[in-house]
Amino acid sequence: MKETDKMRKFRVWLKNGKNAVIFVPVAVCLALLLGVTSYFGMSLFSQYREDINRESLRQSEEQRQIESSIREEAQESIRQEEERVKQEAAAAAELEAMREYLDRDTFFDGLYLNDLDLSEYTLIEAYNLLSETEQAYRDQFGVQIRFEDQILIIDDQTADVSINWQTILDQLWILGREHDPQADDATIRSQYERVLNLKENPSYFVSSFYFDENKVKELIRTFTDDLTIEPAGAVATGFDTRNNEFIVDEQRPGRSLNGEEILDQALALLSNESFGQTLELKAETVYRGLDAATIKNRTGFMSEARTYASAVNPGRDENIRLIAEITNGMVLQPGETFSFNGYIGRRTADRGFQAAGVIVGGVLVDQLGGGICQPNTTLFQAAAKAGLEIVERYPHSWPSTYTDVGIDATVSWSGPDFKFRNNTNYPVAIKSWYDKPAVVYQIYGPMFEEGVTVELDVKHHGYTPIPDPEIKETFNPDLNPGERVQLRQPYVGQRTTAYRVFMKDGREIKREVVAESYYRPLQGLVEYGPEPEEKPEEPEEPEEPEAPEEVITDNGEADNGTDEAETAEPTPTVTPASESEETSDSESDE
Repeated sequence: MKETDKMRKFRVWLKNGKNAVIFVPVAVCLALLLGVTSYFGMSLFSQYREDINRESLRQSEEQRQIESSIREEAQESIRQEEERVKQEAAAAAELEAMREYLDRDTFFDGLYLNDLDLSEYTLIEAYNLLSETEQAYRDQFGVQIRFEDQILIIDDQTADVSINWQTILDQLWILGREHDPQADDATIRSQYERVLNLKENPSYFVSSFYFDENKVKELIRTFTDDLTIEPAGAVATGFDTRNNEFIVDEQRPGRSLNGEEILDQALALLSNESFGQTLELKAETVYRGLDAATIKNRTGFMSEARTYASAVNPGRDENIRLIAEITNGMVLQPGETFSFNGYIGRRTADRGFQAAGVIVGGVLVDQLGGGICQPNTTLFQAAAKAGLEIVERYPHSWPSTYTDVGIDATVSWSGPDFKFRNNTNYPVAIKSWYDKPAVVYQIYGPMFEEGVTVELDVKHHGYTPIPDPEIKETFNPDLNPGERVQLRQPYVGQRTTAYRVFMKDGREIKREVVAESYYRPLQGLVEYGPEPEEKPEEPEEPEEPEAPEEVITDNGEADNGTDEAETAEPTPTVTPASESEETSDSESDE
């Protein structure tokens, strides 16, 4: 510690010896006090100086630390910013590389179609290459089917071949390219990861080819159908009425091909891609039906029916002759149905039909075709006795005079018809003629077993009385005074069942119902004219003998030569008509 001026002066004073006795203690005390005070002062000052220095150092250190921290933070911020910029640049570069990769002009790595690595090709290149492959495939596709010199070629065009590689290729091209060019970074990265995954886990696709099986089947079946010849049994084309035998066209053999077998083989070859093969059709001769010899040997006379038209009636006779002429030689094949109206046709004057007695509205009048019910009835009886199926038959309004009750059959162009069906496996033919008075119908076809014949038997179920009055009289002002005209005689009602009875060697073996008939009771119809005027009595003169009334001949015909057939309300073959039915004015029995 440096010596102060006061201490140096005190020390000089002591040395000079002035006031030495008094001054010494005082000086000592003062020196001590001063020393202590200086000491404490210096200590305090020194402590203060130390505290000041320490605080200054602390503050300087804090300032230094703050400045250092600021510098470090600034440097870290600069580093982070530089790192951020660097990362952003790297990310931008990476995204740019991703976008560039996703926008490549070839397929992405890891995509294979039909073992073709698509990553080496652009879309157009892949299209061209696969198109060439498809064309080569189409050129190979096909199969041939041959029979003798006939060949069916099934190729890619006729089989309508299609291959789905184009659809698959389009889908693979889009894979990884679904993004919008302006898509966000996340979308780009997602697409890129998906594309990279393809490289690590390749995907293999195989195209499929298709052909129209139904079209191939149709082609093969049409081809085989055209080569197939349907067999035909011998056919009766006519009937020789002079020699009573069928005119028969011989049986025609057919040709059958194993078309379905070849069809299955062809489909298998095409499905297994075994192209270019030829399949041979095999033929087999086939027969159907009967031969001509069998038909001729097994057919002959079956039945005959006769009715008689003895009365002289030229118009009626001509109508009967025409019908017998038209039906003579008619052939009915197995399963076919004969219709009288359908086969004969409309009865007109141009065809030679003449006016004769028919019943219209329950009254006998002359019209074209009168009398043809008699040959129709005769045909019905012959068909029934031949065992043929009676399909449709109607009785007259009242029993006919030329046959037994219950086995007549009426027809009218606009009304009832007569039909029967050939229910045998052989042809049947009609032979008919009119040799006055006999109307004859014969049926030829499959002959009955030796000793077998068929007869018609009618069971009568009783009569229905004529309603009162028995004669219904009607005024007709057009008649002469006192004139009376009988339009219809009264008829009692009757109901019958007709059977065909199969006999063998004179013994009944079977009985079948062939017709149910109901003839409703009919009042007689009489028209009368005005009352005669009264005249003066004159001498009586001998009376002229009256004209004989109409009588019924032994053969069942009316002497007036008219057809007694009247159309009843149509009565089905099996179900009888109701007894309350009335005859319509539009009905007519020819």
